[in-house]
Amino acid sequence: EGFWAIVIAVSVTSIPGFSRIARSAILVTKNELYVTAAISQGASKRHILFRHILPAAISPTIVFYALGLGAAILLSSGLSFLGVGIQPPTPELGAMIYQPFFYGEFSQWWLVVFPGIFIVVIVIAFNMMGDTLREVTDVTLRR
Repeated sequence: EGFWAIVIAVSVTSIPGFSRIARSAILVTKNELYVTAAISQGASKRHILFRHILPAAISPTIVFYALGLGAAILLSSGLSFLGVGIQPPTPELGAMIYQPFFYGEFSQWWLVVFPGIFIVVIVIAFNMMGDTLREVTDVTLRR
């Protein structure tokens, strides 16, 4: 229980998805016509990788990582709410939402609402950051 349990749980559940997205983005880009043209013109593998494949594959990967940060925050808060994650007195949003239920303080609604709103705002902020990074890094949008 604690911080390292959360880190391990989020890592174990997130790494396969991240790897799958990065691999599929690279495989799709590798089969594009412009990569085939660069190969036929005799470009080196390093040139093709850094000049063609990585710039095109980085955008979907970054977006998925930003969405994954939001999901990791939700997972961390959920585990702490259930009592598996970070334990009080260490401040954590899921534990903050759980405390009024534990102590029977149902009349103090703000103890639940404000940490919940903060979780929503953080997740939306990471999603918006991912969308902005996609717009900045996507090579197809620059053309």
